Amino acid sequence: MIKQSNNKTFFITESNYCDGRMLEYQHLYNYLIINGWQQVRKISQAQLVVIGTCALTNTQEELAVAYIKHCLKNKRKNALVIIAGCVSQICPDKLTHLGPLVIIPTGEMSRIDKYVEPRVPFQQILEPNIVFPSQVLHEELWVSCFAGRKRLKLVLSELSLSFDFTRRLFSGFKKLIVLTTLFKAKINPFIERGNKDYFYLRISNGCLGSCAYCGMKNSTGNLSSKNPETVLAEFSNGLKLGRNRFVITGEDTGCYGLDIATDFISLLKKMLLNSKEKDIKLIIVNLNAQWFVKYFKDFKSILVENAGKFSYLQIPIQSGSDKVLTAMNRPYRIGEVVDCLIEIRRIVPDLRIATDIIVGFPGEEKQDLKQTISLLQRINFDFVDIFAFEDRPGTLASNMHDKISPGEIEDRRISLLKVQNNRIKLSTLANRGLGAIKRLL
Repeated sequence: MIKQSNNKTFFITESNYCDGRMLEYQHLYNYLIINGWQQVRKISQAQLVVIGTCALTNTQEELAVAYIKHCLKNKRKNALVIIAGCVSQICPDKLTHLGPLVIIPTGEMSRIDKYVEPRVPFQQILEPNIVFPSQVLHEELWVSCFAGRKRLKLVLSELSLSFDFTRRLFSGFKKLIVLTTLFKAKINPFIERGNKDYFYLRISNGCLGSCAYCGMKNSTGNLSSKNPETVLAEFSNGLKLGRNRFVITGEDTGCYGLDIATDFISLLKKMLLNSKEKDIKLIIVNLNAQWFVKYFKDFKSILVENAGKFSYLQIPIQSGSDKVLTAMNRPYRIGEVVDCLIEIRRIVPDLRIATDIIVGFPGEEKQDLKQTISLLQRINFDFVDIFAFEDRPGTLASNMHDKISPGEIEDRRISLLKVQNNRIKLSTLANRGLGAIKRLL
């Protein structure tokens, strides 16, 4: 426990940028400032170090552990180190050998009261709606260097195991070059991380799903929706502050309210009624395709009546193959999703639509991959986040047979990246870059 005294210093950082967790760490920042703490820019100056972690993928898990080690090496001798985020719940064994650490699971940040002994408890601090990157640090350069080093090590390890050194050398570096040329497909030009102009409305935590590949539920848990009156009060406050770009977020925004006798459509209608005379833009993320199909009739009516108020819609579909979707425990048919998306494209042509795709799921065949490519080409998504399948602890997929080799998965991922890369204009990315520069000036 760190008792109250003058000159208490803290350092908050995160291994991987995540909007959901960034809001939680911003909440923590506000709590510490209100309780008389001072932020420092160097970890070596802090008495309290909070490290946010991500374990969505194997790479992010490895990055989180490496980042924790990096921070432990550079902290001051008697600093209290708190590990927050998903690693402690998804892969706790990764932390056991790192020494004495305080673990605070996702969604339980109020436990920090036990260690800080505050004047104002964490639960009494209002949840934030704006994230300030300067207050929740994210060492982008360090993270990029680590990721690059890992990919290079992978290439070199393959070389050392092969007698055909020249062929492997050429193949490995050719793949690196190809991935570099596909940079356009990996940049989302419509959503900017750490944009202070966004007003976040986190409407829920957790979800109702049981996706075979997802380890995140071990961290975020079952659905817990925020009271609609609370969400509407936050929204109204944003309007009063002159905000006009609202990000509606959660692990699965579409299932909002089903645990408290309401639903996502009812919330949207109330928000739009309250902002009828306002010039706003709504950004909806993580709208599971299951709910998009289920609520489509009502959602379509809302879009027709309020087309100018919606700017971005992210619908994670994960595959263009019904066979793969069934294996993933995703309860919808691709034909239904496509029909709804084509109709949305027709009635709201300016709406930016994004999706997530997982390539290389166990049992995925070449025909399944072709169906996914067909989906991307037919809908012409504005952005596609393409993930290579990885085994995650505690998931159904980790025990499945018919696994695909990592090399083949990477080749399939590249084929999807090429499809997306070919349709993205450099001018779109340039406009985003110019917008970011203007906000810094």
